[in-house]
Order: sequence, then C-alpha cells, then structure tokens
Amino acid sequence: MSLIKKYIEDQYIQNLKKYKYEGKDNSIYYKYIISPICDKITSYLPKWLLPNTITVMGWFLNFLSVILTIYYGGWKGNDYLPSWVCYLGSVNYSLYIYLDAIDGKQARRLKASSPLGVLFDHGCDACTSFFITIIGGSFFYYNNIYQYLLLFIPLTLTFFLNFIEEYYTGVLDLPIINGVEEGSIYVSFVFFLSGYYGSSFYNKKYNLFNKYDLKISELNGIAVFVGSMLHCIKCFYDIIKKVKKIKLGKYS
Repeated sequence: MSLIKKYIEDQYIQNLKKYKYEGKDNSIYYKYIISPICDKITSYLPKWLLPNTITVMGWFLNFLSVILTIYYGGWKGNDYLPSWVCYLGSVNYSLYIYLDAIDGKQARRLKASSPLGVLFDHGCDACTSFFITIIGGSFFYYNNIYQYLLLFIPLTLTFFLNFIEEYYTGVLDLPIINGVEEGSIYVSFVFFLSGYYGSSFYNKKYNLFNKYDLKISELNGIAVFVGSMLHCIKCFYDIIKKVKKIKLGKYS
C-alpha cells in the first residue's frame, strides 16, 4: 500500500488551478481607513516578503496575547492580570486586522495569489476566532465552559457561514458593517477597557431597563450574539437566494 495518498482527483486539479479568490468588503472602516493605510504600507514592502509570512506575523501576535493572558490570568478573569497584557491584546488584534489586509494586497502586488494562500489566510482567521474567545473570556471573568461557548459559537458560526456563502456565490461579500472590520474596533476597545479599569469592570452589574441586573460581561455577550446573528441572517438570505437561482436554472 502506498504511503502517499492522492487527496484530489485528477478531474478537480484543473479547476483548482483556475480558482481565483474574489472578495468584496463594503465596510466603511475598511474602505476609508484600513485599505488606504494598507495600500501605502504595501507599496514600501520589499518584494521578497511573501504574503504568507505577513499572515503568520499577524497570527503570532494573537497567539502571543493568548499565551500571556493564560499565563497571567488563567482561564478565569482576575485582578492579577496586568494592565499591559490587556493593552497588548488590544494593540495586537488591531495590528492583526491590518496585517490581514496587507497580506492580500502584497499577494496581488506580487501576482502570488493562490488557493493555498487563501486556505492559509482563512486558517489563521479560524484560529483567531478561538484566540479571541480565550482572551475575551479571561478578561470578562468567565468561569465555565458554557460562557465560553456562548462567545465562541456566534463568532465561529458567522465565520463559517461567510465561507458557505462564498461557496455558493463565488464571492466573499462582507456587508457595510461587519464583524471583521467594525468588529475589530469593538474587540480592541473592550480589551483596552480591561486594561484601564481592570478585569473586575466586566464583573460589575448593570440594571437594564430598570428590570434586569446583568453583568457587563453578559451585556457584552448579548451584543456579540445579536451582531453575529444579524450577520448570519444576511448570509442565510444570500445562500437561499443563490440556491433558488441554481434550481431555477436547472429545471428551466
């Protein structure tokens, strides 16, 4: 029995070679701030700097934040978590978003776009969803797996539905306000507050509508859940619309 297994059948290899990633980011933050800044930075980058190297740099920043958060604060938030760890988490995540845009621009600049590069980039994005869950959960004083799951599931569901939508439509289409760009502002701001006020800030209770006593961490979880669900509804709508067109074309 051969030790080398063929994972892609011959009939699909040609389609893989023809694959071309298409993305459309309608985000206000991306269009007017991230993209112009990254265009300028990319123009100064050396041509020997590979896009995947930039991707790994961004991944490493978030990985570093996770390691430091677990080392100093553990899986449960506490006031022993140094402020600088929270500030670093905020800065690193913001830098990651910019590096994530730069690697794509560098790939197009070098004409080095490939299916492997797309897979590598999105793989790092998937890891980031997990990293942000661990960092945020520690900052928010989460103390059980269910609280972590309530944060992790909406984030990953949004992430995967985006790519299911891309599978059917052929384009990764992000709305005018989305969890990647505008969400990065929110995440970085939340991490910054942890450094400024201490993690115990999110353990304080807030009276909502003079009826519900909720922790600020719980309010944050609700905000993430609602934002993610709105994005998921948009993805479902686009998928269903595309599937209906496919069926109509098949039977017409």
